[in-house]
Amino acid sequence: GASTVPGTSASIAINPHGDPVLVDSNGTSVATFSPFGKPLGSWGRRGNATGDLGQPVAVGVDGRGNVVVDDAVDDAIEVFSASGRLLRFWYTGSYSPPVSGVPNPMTVDRQGNVYLSDFDKIIKFSPGGVPLRSWGRTGLGPGRFFIAGAVAVDGSGNVYATDVRQNRLQIFSPTGRLLASWTGLSVRGSHFVALGGLTVDPKGNIYVIDGAQLLELAPLAT
Repeated sequence: GASTVPGTSASIAINPHGDPVLVDSNGTSVATFSPFGKPLGSWGRRGNATGDLGQPVAVGVDGRGNVVVDDAVDDAIEVFSASGRLLRFWYTGSYSPPVSGVPNPMTVDRQGNVYLSDFDKIIKFSPGGVPLRSWGRTGLGPGRFFIAGAVAVDGSGNVYATDVRQNRLQIFSPTGRLLASWTGLSVRGSHFVALGGLTVDPKGNIYVIDGAQLLELAPLAT
């Protein structure tokens, strides 16, 4: 999975081979690199037709290597094969109530389920776009969101999300139960100041951008 936050121009994900997959909202293609930065290939074209890239604001990769793109121009989720063949797409604005706040930070789990941050909640969709569940409500404090930001998911299906207004990092179970809520590195330690991008590695280590720093946090204790 991978995610972005509003205001950033690029999103990055890691495919099952460990290769970074990058999409730039100002560009026209999805590009894959080796872990050492060697270009492995790219595909895509600018446009508004189905399968084109209008404004790709987030990218994720599922366990099969399929690439999932959140396109803000079309309010759509597009799923491509690793080589760029369009497999399916669905519109995020067709629900009632519609998904709002585009561009939406997004991540994808190994099964291809899609998680979108939408202002005060996290919405989980099936690989085909069926809404499965959502959680969160407006407010400050644990379990709530003032402005939901970056979102990530680990191998167990736990969901990690930031709140860019209250600088809070929260972890939820696959069903949306709050597992942890942090505003800093410890009770007496420094507080987060500007939470940005977020990801979780296969071992459960948490990587989050906080201002000009990249923080690595230990896995959630179970």
